[in-house]
Amino acid sequence: MNRSSPFRLLALLYVIAWFLPVAKDGTTLADGGLPGWQAFRVALAPLIPYDGFAEDTGIFHNVISVASALTNFLMLLCLFWLAGPATTPRVRQSRWIIVAAAAIDAYWFRMAADLYLGYYCWLGSFVVLAVVAFRSPVPKSL
Repeated sequence: MNRSSPFRLLALLYVIAWFLPVAKDGTTLADGGLPGWQAFRVALAPLIPYDGFAEDTGIFHNVISVASALTNFLMLLCLFWLAGPATTPRVRQSRWIIVAAAAIDAYWFRMAADLYLGYYCWLGSFVVLAVVAFRSPVPKSL
């Protein structure tokens, strides 16, 4: 498998996750569940109010919720870094950044009974990115 194959899988998982149902109680997929793009919006509700979400949740949940939404920007940044030359120091940095992002995103396992395929594709894309990052060569001098 060449270097671009994991990136294709990663991109496919990540994009699909934005449209698949992620959790129960969605309103946009004909009662089939909350799609990924809307879950992103709900996760940001503690910062930018959205449809009554996050009004009665605790501070810890709100911080983790916003952090998990922001991991999407880390995903894009790390993809950009890893798409460049594998010999840059950014490859080493992105390894631990993406592992931390995946750990934050795993917070939602606490409601596993309410999670759907979109969540697992989304989280899986972070895991695939971490594997790709750790398999990318880094010069011994770094």
